[in-house]
Amino acid sequence: MNHPPRQFKLAAILSGHEALLWDPEAKVAAPDDSQGPTAELGKVARASMFGVINGNYCERLRSWLLHVAANDRFSSVLILINSPGGNADGLIETSEIMRRVRKSKPITVVATGLCCSAAFWLAAQSTTFIACPSALLGSVGVRSTLVDSSKFYESLGLKVIPLGTSTKKIVNTEGVPVSDDAIDYYQQLVDGCMRDFQLDLLKSGRFNDKQVAELSDASVFDAAEAKRRGVVDRVALLEDVFGELDHGTAISNVSTDPYGDLYGEKAYSKFMELAQSEWPDGELQYASDLRSSQVARMRRKYPKLTAAMEPMTSFDE
Repeated sequence: MNHPPRQFKLAAILSGHEALLWDPEAKVAAPDDSQGPTAELGKVARASMFGVINGNYCERLRSWLLHVAANDRFSSVLILINSPGGNADGLIETSEIMRRVRKSKPITVVATGLCCSAAFWLAAQSTTFIACPSALLGSVGVRSTLVDSSKFYESLGLKVIPLGTSTKKIVNTEGVPVSDDAIDYYQQLVDGCMRDFQLDLLKSGRFNDKQVAELSDASVFDAAEAKRRGVVDRVALLEDVFGELDHGTAISNVSTDPYGDLYGEKAYSKFMELAQSEWPDGELQYASDLRSSQVARMRRKYPKLTAAMEPMTSFDE
């Protein structure tokens, strides 16, 4: 293992944990240990996503979600988020598990403070996305850092001679100049991660292609603007959300499905009319032409209508 000089430890930390740029005292996210891994609010299983997200947290969250999904004591899931983001380890897998679990146990996410970058990636996979009035959300993007410390080592009279099986294996080695090829290589990794981010936002069913493109400039929005842009379903006080749970009230979703009473050919015709207005590029001739991300969006906006459609078509998911 390499041990960077003290002067470069901060740079290494910032490279691995983007979130520390927001708060130098930020801690790595963990379940709500004060109430146990499966704290209950009635029949609602509760978890917290506070601090920097990493692969270990994602692994624990997936395990917890699968436990909740298999446990009849719980009817739904509540996740509180106050996180500036983190690294990408485990986000794709955790997003997939969230989408699977929400089919049987609705997942409500409440952004109580920051919900940015990696935290936003996961929050978007929820059934219902609520923001507290002072929340900040967004920062859809990916970043990494290469540190060229070769001049510093030269000033100490040291020459670093890297040995590796390929040039890619020694990229970002301390004391070695960062080449243009290394920069291009790392940029490809960053761009690939961004494509994964955008794809999961589409798979969530919450956003269409245009919305994902608009979000991808890494802008951060306050709660009111996030609601206006359709990023969140509603803005509410956390106390009001808890109040709904205490009284056994279902947490309201943006989708009311005004076409839920249609069936048969009428359901099919209305479904296709809505889908073609959502994606007016002329490529949708039949319901089976919809991509999985488009089906997810229709299911989210029109759950009863989509359910009525499923016996009549075969969605490729």
